[in-house]
Amino acid sequence: METASSRWPGPQTASPQLHWPKPLDAGQAAGIDGAGRNKQAPKSAHLSLLSEPQFAAGPEGGLDIGSPCFSPNLFVFCRGLLLHGSPPNLFAMNPLFEQLKARLQGDLYTDPLYCSMYSTDASNYQLRPLGVLCPATVADVQLAVKVCARQGIPLISRGGGTSVSGQSIGRGLVVDYSKYMHQLLEMDEQGKWVKVQPGMGLQRLNELLAPKGRMIGPDPASALVATIGGMTANNSTGTHSIVYGMMADHVLAVEVVLANGELLTFERKSAAQIDALLQSPGLEAHLYRHVRELLQTYAADIEHHYPRTWRNVSGYNLQRLYRQWQQDGSLNLATLMVGSEGTLGTLVSITLKTMPKPRLTCLALVHFEQQMAGCRAIPAILQTAPSAIEISNDYFHEIVQKNALFAQLQRNFIKGQPEVVLMVEYSGDTEAELDAALQRLHKQLNTIGHQGEVVLRRRPEEIAQVWQMRKAGFGLMMSQRGDAKPLTFADDATVPIEHLADYMADLNGIFEAANIRVAVIGHASAGCIHINPNLNLKTDAGLARMQQMAVAIAETAMKYGGTITGEHGDGLSKTHFTRQLYGERLYEAFNKVKQLFDPHNLMQPGRIVEPDSLPWDPAILRFYPGYQTPHAPAHTTLDFSADGGFAGLVEMCNGMGFCRKDDGVMCPSYQITRDERHAPRGRANALRAAIKGELPGGLHNPELYESLDLCLECKGCKSECPSMVDIAKLKYEYLAQYQARHGLPLRSRLFAHIHRINRHARAVRGLANFAFANPLSRRLLEWATGIDARRRLPPLAKQSFQQWFDARPRPQGPAPQREVVLWDDTYLSFNYPHIGQAAVQVLEAAGFGVRLLKKRHCCGRPMISKGLLQSARKQAAANVALLLPFARQGVPIIGLEPSCTATFKDEYPDLLPGGEARSVAQQVYFFEDFLVQGMQAGELALPFKASLSPQKLLFHAHCYQKALGKPLHTRRLLEMIPGAEVEEIQSGCCGMAGSFGYEKKHYNLSMACGEAALFPAVRQATPGTRIVAAGISCRHQIADGTGVEALHPAEVLAEALQLPVLIPAGNAGPSP
Repeated sequence: METASSRWPGPQTASPQLHWPKPLDAGQAAGIDGAGRNKQAPKSAHLSLLSEPQFAAGPEGGLDIGSPCFSPNLFVFCRGLLLHGSPPNLFAMNPLFEQLKARLQGDLYTDPLYCSMYSTDASNYQLRPLGVLCPATVADVQLAVKVCARQGIPLISRGGGTSVSGQSIGRGLVVDYSKYMHQLLEMDEQGKWVKVQPGMGLQRLNELLAPKGRMIGPDPASALVATIGGMTANNSTGTHSIVYGMMADHVLAVEVVLANGELLTFERKSAAQIDALLQSPGLEAHLYRHVRELLQTYAADIEHHYPRTWRNVSGYNLQRLYRQWQQDGSLNLATLMVGSEGTLGTLVSITLKTMPKPRLTCLALVHFEQQMAGCRAIPAILQTAPSAIEISNDYFHEIVQKNALFAQLQRNFIKGQPEVVLMVEYSGDTEAELDAALQRLHKQLNTIGHQGEVVLRRRPEEIAQVWQMRKAGFGLMMSQRGDAKPLTFADDATVPIEHLADYMADLNGIFEAANIRVAVIGHASAGCIHINPNLNLKTDAGLARMQQMAVAIAETAMKYGGTITGEHGDGLSKTHFTRQLYGERLYEAFNKVKQLFDPHNLMQPGRIVEPDSLPWDPAILRFYPGYQTPHAPAHTTLDFSADGGFAGLVEMCNGMGFCRKDDGVMCPSYQITRDERHAPRGRANALRAAIKGELPGGLHNPELYESLDLCLECKGCKSECPSMVDIAKLKYEYLAQYQARHGLPLRSRLFAHIHRINRHARAVRGLANFAFANPLSRRLLEWATGIDARRRLPPLAKQSFQQWFDARPRPQGPAPQREVVLWDDTYLSFNYPHIGQAAVQVLEAAGFGVRLLKKRHCCGRPMISKGLLQSARKQAAANVALLLPFARQGVPIIGLEPSCTATFKDEYPDLLPGGEARSVAQQVYFFEDFLVQGMQAGELALPFKASLSPQKLLFHAHCYQKALGKPLHTRRLLEMIPGAEVEEIQSGCCGMAGSFGYEKKHYNLSMACGEAALFPAVRQATPGTRIVAAGISCRHQIADGTGVEALHPAEVLAEALQLPVLIPAGNAGPSP
């Protein structure tokens, strides 16, 4: 690591090159390492323009960016004239641009696609940057800061981009630390402190600390995707703030690049160390000298005019710094960096304390029929020493009920229709401690006369479900369909806990008078309530209400000695109120701090002090009166009416960024590339820019096509995104629109019609199988179509499933009283009939008669995935007509291939709006779901063999089962087999994704997805372990990646049943 210089540099040479490898993109080799890079030699260090003298020494060693290259007029142009418009790309116009780009070890983007994707975060605001830098080294950051300083271009630091106040966007250079600078740099032996790069994710860091029994104390709701750098810059806190405080209570030191590009380390300095430092010239001494003078000058103001709540993240942390100084004369300027929102410098490393992880916790969900009763109970409950008290109201519960996944979770612990629920958590080392805490709560509730329900949760998985819903609160609120949504512009005002009930009573009166519904969640234990008025900013009335409510909430909080922000920071949404909150003297002190560290106002300008715009200025809002999407499709094949049209579904992405998490199904392409372009949020932002006309060519922009091309259509976003933004559905329609103008690739046409190819190829089965297996023919196929020659092609079976079914022996005994329709998909029919044979055995053993439908068509999934929606609609119409009579009679329709089954359940109602497709969809079941639900209801039983050998089963759940079905049912079904030890592979998408992984341009990414978790788990399985996967593409991916042949659950189940042999010898499986 470079050491900080104590002096401003005079004439200097180019910064030394650190030997970092060049970042990897999605099209490179499959051996992608954890840092997302491959090894290449560093670029040339020669850069003449950047090697010239750049900065002069400032007075007393202070910051001075005076140089021949710095243009105040250019600065004014960037920051003033262009604030409310779309600026030209000053990077691209400048001769330094290409040299800067060549010098960086990270990535620099200035194209319209990336600038559009980084123009928003999770706030209501939109500011288009001039460029986006993803640095790989500290030297990258220093170089970029120096260039920005010379050109008068603002610099905006960004972590996960989850800010709801607008801190991570701006019209300058956005520096995204999350792509490459996300490493753990140091950890002490006991894990009591860590040093990390700013892009390190909180969830990932907690995973690294877990083996040592440690964790990071602050736990914001965005913990899945929040970065330590962003949390430090924001002074984040969270659910357990009454125990763990805020980031400022944990940060020990920071390394920061200041506005002149110099790197300094801020850590605690004793009074003696400061006195010694002040004897020398240089920047560091200059900063400590003037900070100490500021504390002396404004001491009385700091002591008396900060808000009277400890949970305050507005302004600069002069109060904390002052307390350090008063205590022993020491100062730690890292404290000033915490919560500064990047306005004083950009952080490149953070050293922070960790906390011991609680051994045990329990939850009491206390129901109140009236909101005010719940608010008044909070001070009393705090006397019982909880570790957290969270609040949610009935409007929030109502919104949650519209989300299928979270509605089920909520029903597990919300009983009836309470107006408010308090989630009270206790932690301890023993069960006895938790028992005592619950007794204290019971006694206190009796004392205050509480009569409502109290739901207790003590099992870790049940507690996790409650917190999962609570932490998804923002996304769930924004999942409300339509233009009016519960918005977050003034959502974290905080008051002293003793005034919380009166504060809420005042606000309720304001909301009732304005006839506005408000969703409420928040940190009741700290007096920080997230208040989200339901408004439509696309209307003049909605915009006026935004201003009215923002002012009312801020002024009411200040009335009770509170703050305008207790969690999310000033940003664009609340900087307007900082002068009113602190008064002229402290506001003057804040301005002096800003001028000291950033004299030319280039670091995150317009935040904390001197806002550029009012928070309700339409020019900086994402949605505003007159907002239009002229390039959205006028007509769509899929039904988007539930979302308000194609544009409505695009706009459902609120930017919270849960799609950027490191685990789960969502999102495989982002998890491998760590590129915003390949995250669902980035794709949604790009689509919104296209339909607004902000991308050249609109929906026909080639870069937009490439972004959507790497979507694997896994549907993880449909289920795991709290706002249910279905990027796969948007991609289907997008491809249909795009290909209508640009044509359909031959490869896509072949995949879309695989059912016809298989049917006709049966006539020359031997020749076809030879061609499928022959390396030369596969290379020719790759040359002609782009289907990768390294992939195995499914062989054609000697006997189709339908032929076997018609000729098979029937079970002895009376005819079954119940009947099911078994959907024989294309691959089951022509390639792997033995899976269908096993399924028939199982269903007949369960007492069902099995029916096949002779005139059925392909489900249409291959067509849908390639955008052939009109053709898929015809297939769907024929199949619905065929299946509807059975659906109306209540006959279950069973699917063995998850992707086909999901098509009936998910796409058919969109292809064929109306009741008929939905009636069919309601009767369609995944094979595993049908059996488990039937056995749980006592409606069927399976005759397992009396004596079965123990076996270990390792199964991989299909993405569509996770998105639309019940993946636990696969596990439960396999666990019913006597002697079976079952384990689920903790993996996301396998990476094959139907035809995706067969395409040469996708092969590397596809295999990298498998290597993330699936392949290693299969390779590390103990000898004799059987691998189970329901999806054909999953089984092929496992075979291609590991050489192991996986089984369908139906095969494993059939082997365990006591049945006569029904399959004649020689026809038990596909012929080679």
